[in-house]
Amino acid sequence: MRGRLSILIYSCHGNRGILNFILSFLISFTLCLHFRTSLFTVNHDCDSKEKDTGNQRNYNVDQSYKSLLPLIERLRTNKGNGKLFIGVMTAQKFIDDRIYHIMETWGQDAKDSLAFFSSSSSKSNHKLPVINLPTVDDSYPPQKKSFLMLKFIHDHFIDHYEWFMRADDDIFINVPKLLKFLGQVNSSKPQLIGQMGLGKVEELGQLGLGDDDNFCMGGPGIILSRETLKKMIPNIQYCLKHLYSTHEDVEISRCIDKFVGISCTRSYQMQSLLYHNFSGEIIWSNRLKKILKTALTLHPIKNSPTLYDIYYYKMELDHENIRSEIVKSHRAIKKIETTFGDLIEKEFNLPLDNLIHGNSSLLGNPVELIPKEREKGDKCYDRSNLIAWDFIDKYQYSLKSMNPRRRMDGPLIPALESNLLNIVNSINKASHLRGRIVDYNSLYYGYSKVDPLKGVYYILDLLMTYRRYKGRKLTMPVRKHTYIMQTFSNPIFRAITYDKQASEKIVNFVVPLSGRFKQFNRFINDFINVYKMDSNINLAIILFPDAVNSYNFSIQTKNVITNLMNVGLPIRFAELGGHFSRAAGLQRGASLFGPNELLFFVDIDITFNAKVIETVRRNTIQGKQVYYPIVYSQYNDEFDMDTSTDSSNFGPTIGRIKIDSDHGYWRQFGFGIVSIYNSDLIANNGLNLAIQGWGKEDVDLYERIVKSNLTVFRAPDKGLIHIYHPTECNTELHPTQYEMCLGSKYSNLASIKSMAQFIVSNKLL
Repeated sequence: MRGRLSILIYSCHGNRGILNFILSFLISFTLCLHFRTSLFTVNHDCDSKEKDTGNQRNYNVDQSYKSLLPLIERLRTNKGNGKLFIGVMTAQKFIDDRIYHIMETWGQDAKDSLAFFSSSSSKSNHKLPVINLPTVDDSYPPQKKSFLMLKFIHDHFIDHYEWFMRADDDIFINVPKLLKFLGQVNSSKPQLIGQMGLGKVEELGQLGLGDDDNFCMGGPGIILSRETLKKMIPNIQYCLKHLYSTHEDVEISRCIDKFVGISCTRSYQMQSLLYHNFSGEIIWSNRLKKILKTALTLHPIKNSPTLYDIYYYKMELDHENIRSEIVKSHRAIKKIETTFGDLIEKEFNLPLDNLIHGNSSLLGNPVELIPKEREKGDKCYDRSNLIAWDFIDKYQYSLKSMNPRRRMDGPLIPALESNLLNIVNSINKASHLRGRIVDYNSLYYGYSKVDPLKGVYYILDLLMTYRRYKGRKLTMPVRKHTYIMQTFSNPIFRAITYDKQASEKIVNFVVPLSGRFKQFNRFINDFINVYKMDSNINLAIILFPDAVNSYNFSIQTKNVITNLMNVGLPIRFAELGGHFSRAAGLQRGASLFGPNELLFFVDIDITFNAKVIETVRRNTIQGKQVYYPIVYSQYNDEFDMDTSTDSSNFGPTIGRIKIDSDHGYWRQFGFGIVSIYNSDLIANNGLNLAIQGWGKEDVDLYERIVKSNLTVFRAPDKGLIHIYHPTECNTELHPTQYEMCLGSKYSNLASIKSMAQFIVSNKLL
């Protein structure tokens, strides 16, 4: 029995081992199958229920995507372009940053055919078209995310679009230009469009690419035709199981090459069309403007200000093209009217007058670039009607400036660059057919002028490089003499209405002060007279009582301020110790007011009238615009041979001050007088308190304002006069400040005419 029992026990142990083996195998197989299907099958219910009935598909959405049904249906309706679907890969940390700014810029041109694909747990604080892919996280590299995004696009939109684009979230896409480009390509054939890549030098041989293999770089975007996506998607399970690198763009290209049989576009032109900046992040520059003229996409763009700069410039180019088409239409109308106008009116009783097509008398006139002989009956001009040209080479030579030779005006430089680019593009319009190309080299010399009735004229002598790459190759320098005209289009205007609240906005004067009691009395008289006409003004005085030679004056000043405050004048007062610092004084004065208050920084040497207050209100817009008035500065009257004016009696009688070239000048390089909302001052980090002594604090703030998102409104203001006073330049100042101080001191002395008269009258020569 024991022997038999022992045999039975042995048999049971043997069977148990077999059972354990079978059970382990089944469990392992089940787990393997589960993970394998979860890796690949995202929309399995949709796939299993999707059946073809003729050419129609019955689209049912997986339970995972029920919340996305409205978005999917909207994207299927093709309210947008109906030709191109753009899928952008992103991650949770970029959704409320990059994705939001994309939707505010180039996404506006593709919002009905654009979706963003992220991990299953991603959320947004904005209503953005984000699709969460189940079983996908934000880990890197994003092979799974990329492949499953393409699968989702295929499963839901394959019959609704001709082209499909995979893009990163740090890209700019010129959607209208891209659509125009794709309209020239046959979408019924398998196509894979992108910028060809071979990998970094250090990765050569590590990407699993053959000698003739390439891939489409994912950064600047990959574009697939419908046929390509149809043939690729059924095989992505295989492609996901056979990954040879960590780069998802390499793996997508490898998968398409294997199962569709096509590789990435082999075209040098793709480097400029789908532009990738290999040196790093794209920043806004004039060079980028040139690139944007031809680029369909730009990559990488990591910060939102650059994205907005690019989009706004793109809109400028669009408007430029629209205006050009408007002018061409007017010329066509003018030509028809001239040639067939009488016939049309007689045969069809259709008068071609201004009521039908607008006034084309100017816009419709053909452009006369080359000078022609004046015809009989042409309008006669006197010499005041003739417009002189400016001469330009590396510098600008103009009659309109006191400086006979100066650097080119800021707006002239981008205008020239834009026109030169248009010239080169025009010359190279059919270069691919002719087998030659012309590149701009440099400007030899040129002329420019502005005709307010017609437009801007240029005569440019250009040095260029001619390259022939078909047949016998040739490279040689060429010189072209060109006539250019930028014509005006119809004026665009908008009537602005100011409500009562805006017209009564309180203007808060901020004045730093050290000594100068006589000038202080004049300023107070101006303020009181203006206050009688407009009571919506305040005055903040920041006194530096410890400054050299100012103690006695400070006591007198404080007594006057106290008396004025006692009688109800709206004055705020504060003191600062130490040496006089205009930056510190203005910053302290600004702190006396709330963030939504309108500040007006002025100096004690300024005399003003009530009209200035209204100008400040109209030209300063919170969060949008800062007003930098150009002040008229008086010369030293000791050199003035005209005795009809008396600076000692100025003050409220601002009308008596002569504004001409003999008695003063416009301080075009002075930026100390400014009106700005306190919130905008705070947003731009206020005044630089590190700047001590005379000057430079105003230039520092001005340069930061110019670089901000605020518009600078700058114009002469005849209601603001800077009364002359001697300028003392401390030799201990920083060299830059000392040089600026001397320049201001000498500029304020006298005009050339007055100085010459003074020298002759006093027999100094």
